[in-house]
Amino acid sequence: MEKRMTFLIETLCEVKKVVGENYSIIVSLNMDDLLPEGVSKSRGMIVEETIQIAQALEERNLADGFHLRIGNYYNQESIIPSAYVSNERYKENIRKFKAAVTKPVIFENKLSDPHEMQQMMEDGILDFVSLGRSFIAEPDWVNKTLYEKPVKPCLRCNYCLHTVWIGKCTSCAINPGLGYEFEGEIQPARTKKKVVVIGGGPGGIEAALTANQRGHEVILLEKESKVGGKLDIVGAPSYKRQYHEYLAYLENRLKESGVMVCCNTCADAETIDRYQPDAVILAIGAEPVILPVKGMEYAVSADDVLRGSKKVSGTVVIAGGGLVGCETAHVLSEKGCQVHIVEMQDEVLKDASYVTRHSQLDVLMKTGAQIHVDSRLTAIEKDCVRVNHEGMEETIKADNVVLAVGYKNTSGLFEEMQDLVEEVYQIGDCKQTGKIADAVREAYIIAKSL
Repeated sequence: MEKRMTFLIETLCEVKKVVGENYSIIVSLNMDDLLPEGVSKSRGMIVEETIQIAQALEERNLADGFHLRIGNYYNQESIIPSAYVSNERYKENIRKFKAAVTKPVIFENKLSDPHEMQQMMEDGILDFVSLGRSFIAEPDWVNKTLYEKPVKPCLRCNYCLHTVWIGKCTSCAINPGLGYEFEGEIQPARTKKKVVVIGGGPGGIEAALTANQRGHEVILLEKESKVGGKLDIVGAPSYKRQYHEYLAYLENRLKESGVMVCCNTCADAETIDRYQPDAVILAIGAEPVILPVKGMEYAVSADDVLRGSKKVSGTVVIAGGGLVGCETAHVLSEKGCQVHIVEMQDEVLKDASYVTRHSQLDVLMKTGAQIHVDSRLTAIEKDCVRVNHEGMEETIKADNVVLAVGYKNTSGLFEEMQDLVEEVYQIGDCKQTGKIADAVREAYIIAKSL
């Protein structure tokens, strides 16, 4: 250990010579590399060794504080964790480290809940919290937290990383202005309009709030009894509580705004004609795809299962190995179901973002789900499904079948609106199926230009 510390100690000694004794030096240390088996003969750095290094630096008066990290690029989700990673594994190491040193301890952005952060500092586990993605989602995080105002929560979706990995500027799924500051701030509208937004999902709400902020009269129509769109579905897995926090934030923003929200309202030509709007923004989402195979009466949609409106048990076959199908597998496995996933492609989660796919696969493996790739569902029967696997027919026993094969727009409302309203726009899944980021960004652009 002494030899391994040499470079760090000599470097800090030279830094001290330059900046002097009264200049604070914060040393960034990795508490635990969390190296998986097979990558190295040893586990890499572990918290006990990091403590030895920190104590050696304190003895030599070379550190005035420690900024802690965890993880490595073999398991990137530990460095910048996704929604699939629990904070508990970090807290245990932080407690050990904090108890062994005397200088202030700062921890990076694995934490997102202000109340949790405050409690950890009051309990003496931390002295400071370092934030990254929280500021990306909510630039006013500090002031809003200080005055106990609702904070837009980071979803830990890592869309900000994904956009960098594909060669674009850093963007945020729920902060549509991030990375586009050159477009300028939202300006008051030159001509005030009556705007009807149809659909109360994230995209529809963003459109309504942005248009309202510009001074337009905005009416939001939602066919369900509450707003949120598919956020309740996306947030169904136990590890994705941030999506429920985001929905609560949006609901609060709507209450504070001048937007008139009309739930339990189905929008049709007659309804729109009654409001006489100058512009209509369609954000009605899309409906689950129904496969053209025999026995569909025995199947239910993943949406219904995740919302809790349909109950399944026993052995369950999920048709579709995308994000929705795999997260449905997690939810059902927690309820004691034995799960099979049938996927047409050669891998599950093939369309998932690179930066979170590893985490998603890890969660999926823990469900114990049996995965059937290169397999196409051909028929559903009362107690089984039939699949075509590389030209061969196979049978999988099933008590229930869940469909998670994607979404499509089945509404002709956009065409209906053309003769009724001068300005008609589509955003989100009703235009083209995509992610929350796509719907929110499209909504922001359109509402900003009205």
